[in-house]
Amino acid sequence: MASNPNDKNGDGKPDESYTYSLEGQITNAFVVDSASGQIKVKSGAALDYETKNTYSGKVKWTLNGWDVAANLTIKVSEVLPGKPSIPQFTRTEFPAAEYPDGKNPALDVTWTVPDTTGVTVNGFEAQYCKQGNVGWTDYNGNLTATDTSINLADLDAGATYEVRVRAETNEGDGPWSDTGSGQANQLPEICCLVKGTTGRLAGIPFGAHRTRSMWTSGKRHFFTDPDGDQLT
Repeated sequence: MASNPNDKNGDGKPDESYTYSLEGQITNAFVVDSASGQIKVKSGAALDYETKNTYSGKVKWTLNGWDVAANLTIKVSEVLPGKPSIPQFTRTEFPAAEYPDGKNPALDVTWTVPDTTGVTVNGFEAQYCKQGNVGWTDYNGNLTATDTSINLADLDAGATYEVRVRAETNEGDGPWSDTGSGQANQLPEICCLVKGTTGRLAGIPFGAHRTRSMWTSGKRHFFTDPDGDQLT
């Protein structure tokens, strides 16, 4: 029986040896491993979805001297960052020197950076609105790629505010975060607390809720204001 010149390993079957190559426009941005057939981005090629999102050409492979070719199209997908985390809120206090009348409180708002695989974040955009109002107001501060907090000042005391943020990238604006909300601080209306001769209180904070017995062993009691803050 004559030997098969393509059976070099002696297993009785023709050896299959593939050699791969690319041709056409696709070679401007992609290369193929001639042995494995794996296609990857060409070194130094910069894929830009907005500029070009489709590359066409042919992939060729040779099997034991026989040439085969097939049309090949590679589509580039747009890559955007994920959503930042839901904004978290911290209410300011009312330092007497700055807020002697308890007006114009502020809210500190923080968030975490979203997944940025494949894109470069250039900054963030934030918007806020008073709950119950229609439409968003742009935060007018300059937020860089490392800024993950803002301070909303001169708010209406006791009002609830909503905030959303998104990343600005080299590939465009990312999606808005889910909306977070927080309530601006509100000073309680307080009248004086006086222990009378009978051991009873002569006055309590207006609108406050008693949280302990009225009077115990000559000590004042604790109350909460409409925000839930403890009053002593």
